[in-house]
Amino acid sequence: MTRTNTTRLSIAMQCPLRLSILVFFTVLVSHIYLFSQVFCPFCPVGTRDTLPPHANCKTAITIYLDTVGYRYNSPLNLDNYSVDNCPVIIISASQTRFYCRDVGTKPITLFVRDTAGNSARCTTMVTIRDTIRPKLKNCPRDTVINVNNLTCTNPVFNFATPSVSDNCSGVLITQTAGLTSGMTFPAGVNTITFSARDSSGSIGTCSFKVSVNACNIPLKTNIKGRIETEQNRAIAAQVSLTNTASNNLFTRGNTEGV
Repeated sequence: MTRTNTTRLSIAMQCPLRLSILVFFTVLVSHIYLFSQVFCPFCPVGTRDTLPPHANCKTAITIYLDTVGYRYNSPLNLDNYSVDNCPVIIISASQTRFYCRDVGTKPITLFVRDTAGNSARCTTMVTIRDTIRPKLKNCPRDTVINVNNLTCTNPVFNFATPSVSDNCSGVLITQTAGLTSGMTFPAGVNTITFSARDSSGSIGTCSFKVSVNACNIPLKTNIKGRIETEQNRAIAAQVSLTNTASNNLFTRGNTEGV
């Protein structure tokens, strides 16, 4: 009899425990469902989805053209976590391929669509930049010119303007330093510099030097005249130091008192 009562008491104690466990899991599942509706939404099978997605764009981005003047920009680079009540959304953009003609800032539209056909859009300001510098080619080499010692005439030097390559067209080449081609170059080192500037303001340069060696004609020296000059200087110094009362006349080669 005691054993029977103990068995019934044990069963009675287990029933509330099982009920509590059932209630706990029921509440947990309901909370998981509610959580999934807010943070991990899904569409129940057989229902019609009429809610549009929430399109969320980045405010602004910057992209850079490559060495051939082109850049592909994925719509994902514009998206800033767009969401929908259904997990599958499709995004696209009004423009994804950019070229030299697009350099600057322009609005690009991001389109967000769900599988039910609902859609939304937003806009990102996209700045397209070209930072590739033009490259000057065939820049003249450094040149050394020796002037003819017989004529001692400075040379006339001619050179060609360098060519240029760039990822975008519209490059302007100018000579920014030095004498121009066809001019007479003076003795010394003459530096010539060319500059290439594209439509985006990127600049490339190249320089070369034209060194002109001065005329070198040997000078004839009048030895006799040099000796006489030195004698006169010595005599003049002697007259100045003597400072006598008599008048000394300075003559070439000697002095005579008057």
